[in-house]
Amino acid sequence: MRGKTAVGSILLCAIVLIGGAARAGAEGVEPALGAWKGKTAQGLTIFFGVREGRVIANVRLSYKDVICGKANIHERDVRLSVDESGKFAGVVYPANGGVELEGSFTGPRKVTGKIVAGESTGLPGCAGATVSFTAAPKT
Repeated sequence: MRGKTAVGSILLCAIVLIGGAARAGAEGVEPALGAWKGKTAQGLTIFFGVREGRVIANVRLSYKDVICGKANIHERDVRLSVDESGKFAGVVYPANGGVELEGSFTGPRKVTGKIVAGESTGLPGCAGATVSFTAAPKT
């Protein structure tokens, strides 16, 4: 009888733990406030701030277009909202085909995403780029 009670208790604990983990994931991720720094798949840097109210601001990033070379963007006045699931997306630089930043906080101290750049200069062959990145709070 004790064996069945122990197994029942273990199963009950497992169900409670799994249910709690599912609820925690459904509530989303609260990113750490402050400065964040990361690297793109091209080995270049990305910086941004996370402010109160789940807002990304002061975006600074670099990427390379295959033909037209390196682009550097620093937009202090950008404001991107982070939704309850930890996702964000928006235009960080509207000119020359635009540059968008998309991402998802996978924990309070990690974000993955991509930079999506349109045609960067208007010159023939400048096709823009889509570059992935990861970032964490700056230490």
